[in-house]
Amino acid sequence: MVDAADYLRDIKPVLKARCYACHGALKQKAGLRVDTAANIRKGAKSDSIVIAGEPEQSELLVRVTSGDEHERMPPEGAP
Repeated sequence: MVDAADYLRDIKPVLKARCYACHGALKQKAGLRVDTAANIRKGAKSDSIVIAGEPEQSELLVRVTSGDEHERMPPEGAP
């Protein structure tokens, strides 16, 4: 059995390092802010980016794991 990811330990540091510059408190490209769990649940322009229990359908996971350079996030640097 795989342990569930811990948001503060496993996820937030990655978002801070790779996403806050474009989707943090100071800037929200596409209306998306990912600096808090509540903002992640809120999504972008009222569209959900995470679907509880269905990670394969969650836009956030789709974007950060995409092999398509036009779709993946972050758009620059290492995925």
